[in-house]
Amino acid sequence: MTSGGNNSAINPAVLMGSGILKRRSAVFSCALGILAGVIINATLMINYGSTLIVNGKPNELLAIMISSIVTLILLSAIGVPTSVSQLVIVSIAGFAAAGIFIINWNYFLFTVVSWIVSVVLSVFLSAFFYNIFYRYSYLKPDVSLSFGIRLLIMLMSLYNSYLVGANVIGFVISIIRVSSIRIGYTELLLINGIAGALGLLVMSKRIFIEVGFRLSRLGRIATLSALLSSNIIIQFFTAIGIPISVTQTITGSLIGINLAKGSLRIGSSMKMFKNWIIAPIIGTVISLFVYLILNSL
Repeated sequence: MTSGGNNSAINPAVLMGSGILKRRSAVFSCALGILAGVIINATLMINYGSTLIVNGKPNELLAIMISSIVTLILLSAIGVPTSVSQLVIVSIAGFAAAGIFIINWNYFLFTVVSWIVSVVLSVFLSAFFYNIFYRYSYLKPDVSLSFGIRLLIMLMSLYNSYLVGANVIGFVISIIRVSSIRIGYTELLLINGIAGALGLLVMSKRIFIEVGFRLSRLGRIATLSALLSSNIIIQFFTAIGIPISVTQTITGSLIGINLAKGSLRIGSSMKMFKNWIIAPIIGTVISLFVYLILNSL
């Protein structure tokens, strides 16, 4: 539930903030997008957990999953966008550094580099698309163009929700499969897909305000540019089976658009980067704490 609530909440916020759909329709449509992404494309992420974790025990994995849920709920409550995949993966690395886990460190480092590359690419790609779309809309400011942009924003938002299901929840399923939880793959898809969709329905109001509405206030050209660039990047990393942060790629796109417009605020950007670094550390500390509790039972 937390994966859907935190990672896909931007999309209904964009649809509402852009005046394309009402709240109920926006949230319900994006929830269906998450469910579709899990059912259709989560298989692309299925081997990530078993490739990363060479040797991990059920109690450790359970502690990591519980702590990640707690951390996501806390951060969602205060409006801090973060990444479930980063919380879990950094916690796994923390356990490995403490000698509790054995992991594939090369694969971990490749994943971390992918996180950095995805954000950097989103900054430059969104600025590129923004400049192209802005020039074209300036040359042809007609009603049909406005309708076309609204339609594209809606499609890009729904597809972004679809990618949340495929990438983020697909990653969660891959970790669950490594644990001792014995649930069939089809059941895992359905349970996690429905849970992710429900998470969007019930947990994401504060994140709406934090990122989605801020993006839509930049204008429809900027919104379309951000969603298109982030979708391209997320689709690429999903295709190669690497979990990345949907929220952070969109936030990187937002930074790129502000950069293209000459209105980038360094202070707010640095605050976001700080949150991205602090959140996984908090998750790792909570994971170790939960593990010690479970181990003492």
